Amino acid sequence: MKNAKPLFKLGSIYYIEWDDHWGSSGWYFNGTQGEDLEPAPIKSIGWVVGESDSILRIAGTLCNNGSNATMNIIKMCITKYWELTGIEV
Repeated sequence: MKNAKPLFKLGSIYYIEWDDHWGSSGWYFNGTQGEDLEPAPIKSIGWVVGESDSILRIAGTLCNNGSNATMNIIKMCITKYWELTGIEV
């Protein structure tokens, strides 16, 4: 699913698996761990509150006044996703 531009339904809730990058801010010797050269697999659940060609914005919590806790996921990093049905907003 990498490099695809999935279309999500605004206001619907999704389970999303995606690959994240990461970094270190302390003393670090490059190449000490082979796994440090791989993306970090992430699992997220949230309501779709925005979308562009390259970004999906989801909210893990919703509030009637619009003050939602949101995060952006780069679409090219999404590896799997499912719409979760039966959940009313």
